[in-house]
Amino acid sequence: MAGRSLLSELQASLPDPSAWRNYGGELLYDGGGWQVLISEPEEVAPEEVPGSVRALQPYAHWQVSVALEPSTAGLEGWALFERVLEAIRSATGGVSSES
Repeated sequence: MAGRSLLSELQASLPDPSAWRNYGGELLYDGGGWQVLISEPEEVAPEEVPGSVRALQPYAHWQVSVALEPSTAGLEGWALFERVLEAIRSATGGVSSES
């Protein structure tokens, strides 16, 4: 998976796929008072991949950023955020890293 098609492919794997909206290369889930955003994937140089990720996926070279806003979203927002991370990991064979 790479580039523009990744978000479209990922959307089908996300929790409640029809609730996500694509806004200029970013998927958004509106939780009413909080939101989850998934960025368009971007290619990264090998030296930019965190060591913890490289240890699990030595050939990782794409990054997808996922954010929950605000961070005070509450349990429902954090639960969806975790389910989204798991869905992306499953769909891409990737790993996640907090930064």
